[in-house]
Amino acid sequence: MTHSIGLLPAVCAVLLVGVLALASSEWLGIPDLLMSLAGGIAIGPIGLALVNPAAHLPWMRDFFILGVCFVLYEGGREIRLPVLRQVGLSVLALSTLGVLVTAVLLAVVAERFWSLGWPLSLILGAAIASTDPATLIPLVRRLTLPEKVGQTIIAESACNDVMSALLVFAGLTLIGSRAPTLLGGVELFALEVGVGLLVGLLSGGLFRLLVAHERFGFLAQYAVLMGLISALAAFLAADEFSGSGFLAVFVAGIVAGYGTPAESTQLSREDHAFEMQEFGSVTTTLVRLTLFTLLGAFVSSSIAILWNHLGTILLFGCLLMFVIRPIVVWLSTVWDVRAHWRARELWFLCWVRETGVVAAALAGLWLASDLPHARFLSSVVFGVICLTLALQVPTTGYWALRLGLLTPATGSTDSPRSPDSSGG
Repeated sequence: MTHSIGLLPAVCAVLLVGVLALASSEWLGIPDLLMSLAGGIAIGPIGLALVNPAAHLPWMRDFFILGVCFVLYEGGREIRLPVLRQVGLSVLALSTLGVLVTAVLLAVVAERFWSLGWPLSLILGAAIASTDPATLIPLVRRLTLPEKVGQTIIAESACNDVMSALLVFAGLTLIGSRAPTLLGGVELFALEVGVGLLVGLLSGGLFRLLVAHERFGFLAQYAVLMGLISALAAFLAADEFSGSGFLAVFVAGIVAGYGTPAESTQLSREDHAFEMQEFGSVTTTLVRLTLFTLLGAFVSSSIAILWNHLGTILLFGCLLMFVIRPIVVWLSTVWDVRAHWRARELWFLCWVRETGVVAAALAGLWLASDLPHARFLSSVVFGVICLTLALQVPTTGYWALRLGLLTPATGSTDSPRSPDSSGG
């Protein structure tokens, strides 16, 4: 069965799967994102046929973009620049050099295993190089980690998502070009970064002026709605001028979340912060569960591909977690004397690299855009996501405790049934 029951019933089915994934993950002790993937497969074309993403490709593409925007905006708002002054060089290296090294090494492995062609292998590596702020931000909020470790995890997960998306979209543009060149790729990347930074600063600055400014913040009581508008406007404006909409959204989030106003004409600091945090938490949860459910529905028709290549995909994911990630972490941080990293902190960073929402959204975009080998590429992303969530999410609190980064009392609450072990 491959029919679709219509857009609104499909949306209802996806949201219901997300709620059931949350409830069942708490009961079974399985990460909710894995439950969402399984639910997406169940309601997809090869299951109950309640959702057929192929019937709504334009809508799906826009939703995946919207979801990434919300995740990156919230990731930017979570960054605390004063804390990052100590570890800023490490975060910058992890988010730039680290993503590039990860993408290249994964591309080499992908070429060795599947011979996709270097452009597609690099796009695959760039997508999987990102980590998941939607999973890691709730984890950091819950665990009592050293502040510099927690902020490094949050900042890296948000920044490397931007870098990952930049590389993927630059690669897609070059694939669509009639005569792609290395110089053309560098120029395109520089244009996207420059425009994205400028638009993000303007959008975030306008938000602070209208919402957080003591004198001109007459829209303070509409902070949540203005945050939505700021994020969407940043993406659309940057995209209109050939810039990176994702980078613009992320920068707008950083500017919007930097500090808090001393006074507001209509809204107290506590109310403003609480409303934005609550909205961000609910929105991020909704977006990530919906994205993973849709990804499950997308790849449900590719289960045979995943099964046929299961061994190499699992090996691909294990090489990422146990070989490539440690190389990247130590290469990006060991020289940063200002951060005063301890070995146990770096080993913990090696383990915290869950692949999630942004990689899923990019895989969904490939399917919606009919990229060559899109079904196979999305199956690889699907397999890596499942592997990192299944192995790393439930054990993060345990390793933090074993490495001396938690107190025994805090670590003991991080059971398989705790929020962070359910994927956020």
